[in-house]
Amino acid sequence: MKTELIAMSPQYDPWESIHSRQKNGRNTLTSIEFTVTNLCNLRCEHCAVGDVLTMKESSERIPLSLLLQRLDEIDSLETLSITGGEPMYNKSIIQEYIVPIFRYAHERGIRTQINSNLTLDLERYESILPFLDVLHISYNYLNAEDFYKVAYVHSSHPTSFAQAEKTFQRMVDNTIALAKKGVFVSAESLISVHTAPILDQIHHQIKEMGCQRHEVHPLYLVILPVT
Repeated sequence: MKTELIAMSPQYDPWESIHSRQKNGRNTLTSIEFTVTNLCNLRCEHCAVGDVLTMKESSERIPLSLLLQRLDEIDSLETLSITGGEPMYNKSIIQEYIVPIFRYAHERGIRTQINSNLTLDLERYESILPFLDVLHISYNYLNAEDFYKVAYVHSSHPTSFAQAEKTFQRMVDNTIALAKKGVFVSAESLISVHTAPILDQIHHQIKEMGCQRHEVHPLYLVILPVT
């Protein structure tokens, strides 16, 4: 059954569990996140799953029908997220899992989010946009030089600066293009020795790209609405 959605705002983040605790007086399962692949075209210094990234897609997959069946059993579900690896890297995963799962959630009135590095061809994202509420990126750079230092730290093969520069520019261009289409782009920055001195500049750059939210992650979370 499709439910009426409360508009997202700095005061109301549907992924924040405090809202369901306040409403129900207890913890309730309201959010699910799927990891759909361990493939990624980057090997970032800050990656939380860098130790499980692979060079080849696994043939062991949970059937889509079983995933949807289990989701049907969660009446309290309010948000659904998809992550990786880079979830948009494998085109078959996009068509066989991401699009059907997001369409299901959209038809049920469940908010959707994808975590992507946004460095792939813009056309890959077109198929999910009708069912997508939030596109979440990690942004810890000011320029291609920063990106080159951070995004390939754990790469098993050398990457030229020219390729890194091209990839960084595609991420920036994609962010601007999707924001102009009305996509809610949310950016996350991690406080590190690289980002701490330039967080205010990163925040300004994220605003200029059209992102609607910026999250800063030290040992705690701070929400900075882009104004």
